[in-house]
Amino acid sequence: IENTALASNPDPKKKHEYAYGDKNGRIHIRNEQHTETLPSTGQEIKSVSFSTDGNRFYAATKKGAIFKYDYANYRAGIKSDSIKTQIRKEDGTPVYFVREWDEKHLLICNTNEIRFLCKPEAPDTVYQEFKYAQIDLPAVRRTDWTADHNWFLATGQDGTVIYRVDSSVINNLGPNKSNIRETARIMHPNTTMTCVAIKIDSIGKVWLALGSEEGKIWLAAAKNLSLLTDGCSIDDTKWFTPYSNVHETSISGIRFNEKLPQMATSDAYGFVYFWNLNNPGAAYDRIRVRGRGESITTIAYINPDELVAFETISVWEVKANIRALKEEVENLVKHKMRQ
Repeated sequence: IENTALASNPDPKKKHEYAYGDKNGRIHIRNEQHTETLPSTGQEIKSVSFSTDGNRFYAATKKGAIFKYDYANYRAGIKSDSIKTQIRKEDGTPVYFVREWDEKHLLICNTNEIRFLCKPEAPDTVYQEFKYAQIDLPAVRRTDWTADHNWFLATGQDGTVIYRVDSSVINNLGPNKSNIRETARIMHPNTTMTCVAIKIDSIGKVWLALGSEEGKIWLAAAKNLSLLTDGCSIDDTKWFTPYSNVHETSISGIRFNEKLPQMATSDAYGFVYFWNLNNPGAAYDRIRVRGRGESITTIAYINPDELVAFETISVWEVKANIRALKEEVENLVKHKMRQ
């Protein structure tokens, strides 16, 4: 069965847990011990995500419906449909991005709009919905946002749009209010980006990466937020460094390691590359891993030392750095010596 969406659990207590959805509407939770399946949505899954504390889980579908799962109760042993609540009715438009801004607000994105969903007063279950912005791009291919939830990016054909989504936006939500906070654009005319990723590290440095249909990567590193507020072109060497000799086909995934100076990229030929951000231009400092020969559709860090890759009908895990690989090899050697 074709897998369609992937997300890892950000709860630091869950160091090896992630979820993925499939075309039949099922959601699977994988940890070190086993794989469990949540109650089905009945619709093809397009996006999945955990809350920051890992207690809630969301699934968005091809028809636009969104379901919320009480994952804390599920872990406590409640396995029935009672943990599932439909918080948005289907409208026929796929939702490709659903993330919790806080416990009462969700940010969602479909093909050309960003919307906020607001938790209603009980006993209502369907969230209130407010349009945030119309994404002015010919076609949106991928989205991403920062770990602090303050910046949201949408990329696709001809450009990448950057939005500010901080608490002032949340506090101003309501009908007939202007909430649009497009802060900048990164222009790439005649180039369609298939992936985007952003990270603001512990010292405030902004990392931004774009990947194209042709297999090219553009990487920017800025000492402050000016990259996100001033706008630029991918041809602007003040910000971006292009890499055209790493991947040979369309980029299918880009992810930054939130704890280590590392980036992972994947492609349609089934390769994953791990980049050392302290020396991104050095080919010898990249680790290349090949999966099972299928096209990779997306990737996600499970934790700083492990990454999961999504192939069309399979999922595989890989150690993400030399330190983790060294530990794995040492354990294999010890096991061999005991035999």
